[in-house]
Amino acid sequence: MNYEKIILELMSRIQNLEEIVGLHEKRLALIDDCDENLDVDPGEAEEVSNQERYKRTDARDEAIRILSEKFPDHKVKKALREDGSGINMVDQETNDKLTIKFYFSKMAQNRTQGYEYGYYLVRLKELARVNPKFCLFSMIDSNDELSFIVLENEEMFKSYYEREHNEDDELQLYIRIQGDSAVVSFNDGSEEVIKLGNWDIIK
Repeated sequence: MNYEKIILELMSRIQNLEEIVGLHEKRLALIDDCDENLDVDPGEAEEVSNQERYKRTDARDEAIRILSEKFPDHKVKKALREDGSGINMVDQETNDKLTIKFYFSKMAQNRTQGYEYGYYLVRLKELARVNPKFCLFSMIDSNDELSFIVLENEEMFKSYYEREHNEDDELQLYIRIQGDSAVVSFNDGSEEVIKLGNWDIIK
């Protein structure tokens, strides 16, 4: 019996189930966001439906393509599960590995306030286990446009952990596009404006 093939098939099914559960969690969070934070009815926020071109794996593949072009001296590839299933960049000269945690969101649309936003649930224990150098957030909007922003794990998140996190040890991020920038909103209401496609932050 080919146990390796069976194990790979089971791992693939588990990953699919994780993505389905993540989608349901996001839908629930969007409803909570409407009720508690945006003061609109749940029906006023809806997930953008015309988003068939990109899924999480497609967005990660596109990020790998971009990083490979921008950093030709690195081998860029999908990270293994123990590295958070994100992206690894390996220096071809020194063999040093740089891990990037990858997040993906299909943007939701708030019809009342007139903007789209991505929702991300960052589990701090998982982030601490993987300990990536950077976190890469991708989002797909109603025009089927894929956008990326890069946040430094140490600078962007460590201070936040020390300032505030909820009892479930989770960090909720809401990201909306504003021109050529992304506005990142944190649990406590603070915001950070990040340039879209800020790949140069990776060094």
